[in-house]
Amino acid sequence: MVIGRLFVDDLRRPIPPSGSETTEGVRPISFGPIFQMLAGYALETLVKGIIVAKTDVVKGKYLTKEFTSHDFDKLLPLAGVTLPERHMAFLRRLSDAVRWPGRYPVSTGPDAMQPVRYSATDDLQWFNAIYDHLVTALQSAMRHGRGE
Repeated sequence: MVIGRLFVDDLRRPIPPSGSETTEGVRPISFGPIFQMLAGYALETLVKGIIVAKTDVVKGKYLTKEFTSHDFDKLLPLAGVTLPERHMAFLRRLSDAVRWPGRYPVSTGPDAMQPVRYSATDDLQWFNAIYDHLVTALQSAMRHGRGE
């Protein structure tokens, strides 16, 4: 929330002249990929919690391939969660950030190298809405379990 709030506030400001306000020498606008990565991890963890509550994610001694994905387009159907397209577009940006822009200056391989999907001033609002929705879905899944 702290990184997200600093980032979104800076994103809303007009482009400042040189010598602008910084946080420990870094403009908060540069926090975007980090905010997206951390937000992606938080939401991914909630989605995976829903999946674990509803299904068996272990095949033999290993986690299923679908479960180890960072791709919300694949994970949300496994969790039985549907979100509006505007939220899905945000989650796709988070999926990208988790894979590389939030962690590395460039992709670790040519297949993953794609244009970075930039941020929007609504990112923090969308994160909060999706987070609240997923927490409710996780609580419900934990109450109802796997139906065993």
